Amino acid sequence: IGSDKPVYKLLGSTLSIDNFGMFDISVVTPYKPSYIAVSSIQYPSILQTISLEVIEPNGVSIITDIDDTIRLTGVLGDKREVFRNIFAKPYSSCEINGVASWFQELHDAYKCPIHYVSNSPWQVFNVVNGFMSYFDFPISSVHLRQYSGNLLASFTQPSAERKRPSLV
Repeated sequence: IGSDKPVYKLLGSTLSIDNFGMFDISVVTPYKPSYIAVSSIQYPSILQTISLEVIEPNGVSIITDIDDTIRLTGVLGDKREVFRNIFAKPYSSCEINGVASWFQELHDAYKCPIHYVSNSPWQVFNVVNGFMSYFDFPISSVHLRQYSGNLLASFTQPSAERKRPSLV
């Protein structure tokens, strides 16, 4: 857990993950953190670093869906077309004009964090993150669903209910 400003001691932690590779950790630092680096003990070459945006306890945040809100996916249409839109088409053909610049303007002018919530599974995070990075979307957090392998279970609960736990 790093800082943009010099500190006497950087903190670190060892943690365990679940069978899906998901983890949750709380760490208190004596300084304002600016990034987190996570690596594998077993495979040290596996390393992920991400910048942090510390969100103030008061103010306004924007929470938005991803599919057909910031990116054209056709999620309510033919599933083969959804697959093509997500995995085969270039990012430029899936842009909803003006959304990225509008979100950037809101983020910059009002310092409001922007959170993205989707029923897309975590397995497509790299595609989602690639799209948002390509168009320079401001990202405070991304919340995707955990795919359990049970396709039928994913249809028994309304999509809004599956997103709700991410927002707490």
